[in-house]
Amino acid sequence: MGFSQAFSRFLCRTRFSDLSSSEVATARGAFLDTLATCLAGAKEEPARKILSFLRHLGHRGPSVVAGTPVRTQAAMAALANGVFAHCLDYDDVNHPMMAHPSAVLVPVVISLADVAPFTGREALVAYAVGLELGVKLGRILNPEHYEKGWHATSTLGTVAAAATAARLLRLDPEKTSTALGLAASLAGGLRRNFGTMAKPFHAGHAARCGLESASLAAQGLTACREIFEGPMGFLEIYGREPDPEQVEQALYKLGNPFELSASGLAIKQYPCCAGSHPALDAILILRSRARKPLEELDRVVLRVDPLVPRMMIHDRPATPLEAKFSLRSCAAAALLDGRVNLASFTRESLLRSDLTRWMERIEIRPDLEKGIEEGQIPTRAEAAFLWRGGECDRHRIEMPLGNPQNPLPEGAVRRKFEECALLALPRRRVQELLGLLENLEDVEDFREITRMLCTPRSRRTGGDAR
Repeated sequence: MGFSQAFSRFLCRTRFSDLSSSEVATARGAFLDTLATCLAGAKEEPARKILSFLRHLGHRGPSVVAGTPVRTQAAMAALANGVFAHCLDYDDVNHPMMAHPSAVLVPVVISLADVAPFTGREALVAYAVGLELGVKLGRILNPEHYEKGWHATSTLGTVAAAATAARLLRLDPEKTSTALGLAASLAGGLRRNFGTMAKPFHAGHAARCGLESASLAAQGLTACREIFEGPMGFLEIYGREPDPEQVEQALYKLGNPFELSASGLAIKQYPCCAGSHPALDAILILRSRARKPLEELDRVVLRVDPLVPRMMIHDRPATPLEAKFSLRSCAAAALLDGRVNLASFTRESLLRSDLTRWMERIEIRPDLEKGIEEGQIPTRAEAAFLWRGGECDRHRIEMPLGNPQNPLPEGAVRRKFEECALLALPRRRVQELLGLLENLEDVEDFREITRMLCTPRSRRTGGDAR
């Protein structure tokens, strides 16, 4: 049995009881964190463009677009919710997948809830199997897939989204493998688009295409049911000729344990590219320990993994979106403000003359040796503060805060949720939604959650995508 059919059988037989308590907690946290970024993202410019697009198309339907009064067709809601979830680049990361899985998978769940009702437990299982496929493909294809220029959130995310949708639509193994075959033909996304609105579009595109693929398979549309293996298959086209032993190992480890615990999720504390986070941690620690005024700093030297400049491709950013993919700009914001948060990525922040001066004093050396994260998103960085007079302070980060091996302090994810959700919803609604999400496995109907994601109608926005 090949990878496609073996995974499809695994998807259909997985039960909530197969997940450990810690795996359930990780999946529950993914919903909490992603809905936070989705609600905050609803207020951003890419979200406004998507809403205008939906109104232009005139697609009415039952599915909620989070943080708005709009309801539209499920696939279009998945597009919108995926864009919202990813447009701040504040959403979680999986390191072997080298992608943002939850910004694709959670939008599929919330967009299907009003079409094919399910429980909180079913939502958690559907998320778990989607993540399982995305990460297993990442383990086989990366780092070559990512380094070649593919945006894995979109490429691997599309087939992962199809898996999540197939589970929620209760497809059998044959139709599940068909859904994966359809989704594989829709997978795409180039990292050259980092720093533009196309990057969050990639997440929405993947969510929409995965949901559509499963829905079309349910209607009997056919596709290759062994899409991953063989000549011209997904693995060969998006990577290299697959290593049979590596594929066999991935199959053996399906759910054994689940990737929810095997690799986990990195929850972001900064709303910018994950490649910057080790360096930002190091800078902020040195800044907090500084024995002299920062004005006496001659320069700051950052040693990073050679992959980081290929992730953060905008050295001199011209827009806030480009700044999220500029290590120099992110580092300068950390030095100037002593923090990196949503306010760091506004046009006003980017245009500050002080920020520009700090950027010129930062030297980036992509020469740090590989660590345990080889083949994944780099987790190491070293910062050196070189003071006038010759003194030097250094700090090295092996694993940034927020990674599974170095999790955020207790309560930090809850505070992040409140901070983000309050940008779109009233405080009482935020607290009620938080209570449901923190007990997601006890929710009998996921529509209890989607109802809370709606905002009141207004004359300007209307209540549907007209």
